Amino acid sequence: MANDRPTSSELTKARIEVLDRSGRVDDDRTVTVTFNPAEYKLVTDVNYEQQNTAGRTNADPQFAGGRPETLSMTLLFDTYEAGTDVRTEYTDKLDALLTKADDRHAPPRCRFVWGTFGFVGHLMSADKSFTMFRPDGTPVRANVSVSFTGLQMGREEQTGGAAETTDQTRTRTVVQGDTLWAISGEEYGDPTEWRRIADANDIDDPKTLQIGTELVIPPRSG
Repeated sequence: MANDRPTSSELTKARIEVLDRSGRVDDDRTVTVTFNPAEYKLVTDVNYEQQNTAGRTNADPQFAGGRPETLSMTLLFDTYEAGTDVRTEYTDKLDALLTKADDRHAPPRCRFVWGTFGFVGHLMSADKSFTMFRPDGTPVRANVSVSFTGLQMGREEQTGGAAETTDQTRTRTVVQGDTLWAISGEEYGDPTEWRRIADANDIDDPKTLQIGTELVIPPRSG
Protein backbone atom coordinates (compact mmCIF):
# COMPACT_ATOMS: atom_id res chain seq x y z
CA MET A 1 0.00 0.00 0.00
CA ALA A 2 1.31 3.39 -0.96
CA ASN A 3 2.22 5.77 1.81
CA ASP A 4 0.01 8.87 1.41
CA ARG A 5 1.66 10.80 4.22
CA PRO A 6 3.56 13.85 3.00
CA THR A 7 7.34 13.77 3.19
CA SER A 8 9.31 16.47 4.98
CA SER A 9 10.11 18.10 1.63
CA GLU A 10 6.38 18.33 0.82
CA LEU A 11 5.37 19.96 4.09
CA THR A 12 4.62 23.66 4.09
CA LYS A 13 7.40 25.24 6.13
CA ALA A 14 6.65 28.04 8.55
CA ARG A 15 8.67 31.19 7.97
CA ILE A 16 9.27 34.63 9.40
CA GLU A 17 9.17 37.38 6.79
CA VAL A 18 10.46 40.93 7.18
CA LEU A 19 8.21 43.66 5.76
CA ASP A 20 9.20 47.13 4.65
CA ARG A 21 7.04 50.21 5.28
CA SER A 22 4.94 49.48 2.18
CA GLY A 23 4.35 45.86 3.19
CA ARG A 24 6.74 44.27 0.68
CA VAL A 25 8.68 41.19 1.78
CA ASP A 26 12.47 41.39 2.05
CA ASP A 27 13.31 37.90 0.74
CA ASP A 28 16.94 38.16 1.79
CA ARG A 29 15.91 38.41 5.46
CA THR A 30 13.22 35.72 5.47
CA VAL A 31 13.87 32.98 8.06
CA THR A 32 12.41 29.57 7.18
CA VAL A 33 12.19 27.11 10.07
CA THR A 34 13.82 23.67 9.84
CA PHE A 35 10.91 21.89 11.53
CA ASN A 36 7.42 23.29 11.98
CA PRO A 37 6.37 24.09 15.57
CA ALA A 38 4.41 21.50 17.49
CA GLU A 39 2.06 24.26 18.68
CA TYR A 40 1.70 27.99 18.94
CA LYS A 41 -0.10 30.18 21.45
CA LEU A 42 -2.20 33.26 20.72
CA VAL A 43 -3.23 35.59 23.54
CA THR A 44 -5.86 38.31 23.12
CA ASP A 45 -6.31 40.70 26.03
CA VAL A 46 -8.98 43.42 26.32
CA ASN A 47 -9.90 46.09 28.84
CA TYR A 48 -13.36 46.65 30.29
CA GLU A 49 -14.39 49.53 32.50
CA GLN A 50 -17.23 49.52 35.01
CA GLN A 51 -19.57 52.41 34.34
CA ASN A 52 -21.14 54.13 37.33
CA THR A 53 -24.83 54.59 36.59
CA ALA A 54 -27.14 56.39 38.97
CA GLY A 55 -29.56 54.01 40.66
CA ARG A 56 -27.77 50.87 39.41
CA THR A 57 -25.28 48.66 41.18
CA ASN A 58 -24.96 45.99 38.49
CA ALA A 59 -24.27 48.00 35.34
CA ASP A 60 -22.60 46.06 32.56
CA PRO A 61 -18.91 46.80 32.03
CA GLN A 62 -18.10 48.74 28.88
CA PHE A 63 -15.38 47.77 26.42
CA ALA A 64 -12.53 50.29 26.72
CA GLY A 65 -10.04 49.00 24.18
CA GLY A 66 -7.61 46.17 23.71
CA ARG A 67 -3.94 45.40 23.96
CA PRO A 68 -1.99 44.03 21.00
CA GLU A 69 -2.38 40.30 20.48
CA THR A 70 0.68 38.15 21.22
CA LEU A 71 1.97 35.03 19.48
CA SER A 72 4.49 32.65 21.02
CA MET A 73 6.00 29.28 20.12
CA THR A 74 9.21 27.27 20.16
CA LEU A 75 11.08 26.79 16.87
CA LEU A 76 13.76 24.20 16.08
CA PHE A 77 16.66 25.05 13.78
CA ASP A 78 19.11 22.37 12.63
CA THR A 79 22.22 22.53 10.43
CA TYR A 80 23.73 19.16 11.40
CA GLU A 81 23.61 17.61 7.93
CA ALA A 82 24.96 20.76 6.28
CA GLY A 83 27.66 21.04 8.93
CA THR A 84 27.27 24.80 9.14
CA ASP A 85 26.92 27.04 12.18
CA VAL A 86 23.27 27.28 13.25
CA ARG A 87 23.96 30.77 14.59
CA THR A 88 25.04 32.09 11.20
CA GLU A 89 22.25 30.34 9.32
CA TYR A 90 19.37 31.12 11.68
CA THR A 91 19.70 32.54 15.19
CA ASP A 92 21.80 35.59 14.24
CA LYS A 93 19.06 36.50 11.74
CA LEU A 94 16.47 36.33 14.52
CA ASP A 95 18.62 38.52 16.75
CA ALA A 96 18.74 41.10 13.95
CA LEU A 97 14.94 41.32 14.10
CA LEU A 98 15.16 42.43 17.73
CA THR A 99 17.13 45.57 16.89
CA LYS A 100 15.63 48.80 15.60
CA ALA A 101 15.34 49.32 11.87
CA ASP A 102 17.69 51.83 10.27
CA ASP A 103 14.95 54.34 9.47
CA ARG A 104 12.74 53.88 12.54
CA HIS A 105 12.97 53.75 16.32
CA ALA A 106 11.32 50.34 16.37
CA PRO A 107 12.27 46.78 15.38
CA PRO A 108 11.40 45.73 11.83
CA ARG A 109 7.85 44.66 11.09
CA CYS A 110 7.56 40.89 10.69
CA ARG A 111 4.99 38.39 9.48
CA PHE A 112 4.91 34.82 10.74
CA VAL A 113 3.37 32.63 8.03
CA TRP A 114 2.44 28.98 8.20
CA GLY A 115 -0.02 27.73 5.62
CA THR A 116 -3.20 29.80 5.91
CA PHE A 117 -2.15 31.31 9.25
CA GLY A 118 -0.49 34.71 9.30
CA PHE A 119 0.45 37.08 12.12
CA VAL A 120 1.90 40.56 11.60
CA GLY A 121 3.81 42.28 14.37
CA HIS A 122 7.22 42.69 15.95
CA LEU A 123 9.54 40.01 17.31
CA MET A 124 9.91 40.87 21.00
CA SER A 125 12.03 38.02 22.34
CA ALA A 126 14.10 35.04 21.18
CA ASP A 127 15.25 32.71 23.97
CA LYS A 128 17.87 30.38 22.45
CA SER A 129 19.09 26.99 23.70
CA PHE A 130 21.89 25.28 21.73
CA THR A 131 21.58 21.50 22.03
CA MET A 132 23.95 19.88 19.50
CA PHE A 133 27.53 20.68 18.52
CA ARG A 134 30.28 19.68 16.11
CA PRO A 135 33.52 18.30 17.61
CA ASP A 136 35.03 21.80 17.48
CA GLY A 137 32.15 23.21 19.53
CA THR A 138 30.25 24.84 16.67
CA PRO A 139 26.50 24.66 17.45
CA VAL A 140 24.38 22.89 14.82
CA ARG A 141 21.00 22.71 16.57
CA ALA A 142 19.01 25.30 18.51
CA ASN A 143 15.62 25.53 20.18
CA VAL A 144 14.36 29.11 20.10
CA SER A 145 11.34 30.30 22.07
CA VAL A 146 10.02 33.35 20.23
CA SER A 147 7.35 35.88 21.10
CA PHE A 148 5.68 38.37 18.77
CA THR A 149 3.51 41.36 19.65
CA GLY A 150 0.78 42.20 17.14
CA LEU A 151 1.05 45.29 15.02
CA GLN A 152 -0.28 48.50 16.53
CA MET A 153 0.18 51.72 14.59
CA GLY A 154 2.39 54.35 16.17
CA ARG A 155 2.34 58.11 15.77
CA GLU A 156 5.05 58.03 13.12
CA GLU A 157 2.76 55.99 10.83
CA GLN A 158 -0.36 58.06 11.23
CA THR A 159 0.55 60.39 8.36
CA GLY A 160 0.81 57.78 5.62
CA GLY A 161 -0.75 54.67 4.12
CA ALA A 162 -4.45 54.05 4.65
CA ALA A 163 -4.80 56.98 7.01
CA GLU A 164 -4.64 59.27 3.98
CA THR A 165 -7.26 57.36 2.00
CA THR A 166 -10.16 57.11 4.44
CA ASP A 167 -12.43 59.68 2.80
CA GLN A 168 -14.55 56.95 1.17
CA THR A 169 -16.42 53.97 2.54
CA ARG A 170 -14.57 50.73 1.84
CA THR A 171 -14.92 47.07 2.76
CA ARG A 172 -12.44 44.67 4.30
CA THR A 173 -12.55 40.93 4.98
CA VAL A 174 -11.54 39.75 8.45
CA VAL A 175 -8.55 37.37 8.46
CA GLN A 176 -6.83 35.36 11.17
CA GLY A 177 -5.32 37.63 13.82
CA ASP A 178 -7.50 40.68 13.04
CA THR A 179 -8.93 42.73 15.90
CA LEU A 180 -11.04 45.86 15.67
CA TRP A 181 -8.38 48.05 17.23
CA ALA A 182 -5.67 46.63 14.94
CA ILE A 183 -7.89 47.21 11.89
CA SER A 184 -8.58 50.73 13.09
CA GLY A 185 -4.85 51.34 13.43
CA GLU A 186 -4.22 50.12 9.89
CA GLU A 187 -7.16 51.93 8.30
CA TYR A 188 -7.12 55.21 10.23
CA GLY A 189 -3.68 55.29 11.83
CA ASP A 190 -5.38 55.35 15.23
CA PRO A 191 -6.43 52.17 17.13
CA THR A 192 -8.84 54.18 19.30
CA GLU A 193 -11.13 54.76 16.30
CA TRP A 194 -12.31 51.11 16.51
CA ARG A 195 -15.78 52.19 17.70
CA ARG A 196 -16.42 53.85 14.31
CA ILE A 197 -16.00 50.46 12.61
CA ALA A 198 -18.01 48.66 15.31
CA ASP A 199 -20.93 51.07 14.96
CA ALA A 200 -20.92 50.82 11.15
CA ASN A 201 -21.17 47.03 11.36
CA ASP A 202 -23.54 46.75 14.37
CA ILE A 203 -20.88 45.00 16.45
CA ASP A 204 -21.78 45.06 20.14
CA ASP A 205 -19.03 42.75 21.35
CA PRO A 206 -15.64 43.14 19.58
CA LYS A 207 -14.61 39.68 20.79
CA THR A 208 -17.14 38.12 18.39
CA LEU A 209 -15.22 39.22 15.28
CA GLN A 210 -15.37 36.24 12.92
CA ILE A 211 -12.83 35.28 10.26
CA GLY A 212 -14.31 35.80 6.78
CA THR A 213 -16.69 38.58 7.83
CA GLU A 214 -16.81 41.52 5.40
CA LEU A 215 -16.58 44.74 7.35
CA VAL A 216 -17.66 48.17 6.20
CA ILE A 217 -14.87 50.69 6.83
CA PRO A 218 -16.55 54.11 6.99
CA PRO A 219 -14.78 57.39 6.26
CA ARG A 220 -12.95 58.81 9.23
CA SER A 221 -14.58 62.21 8.79
CA GLY A 222 -18.30 62.70 9.21
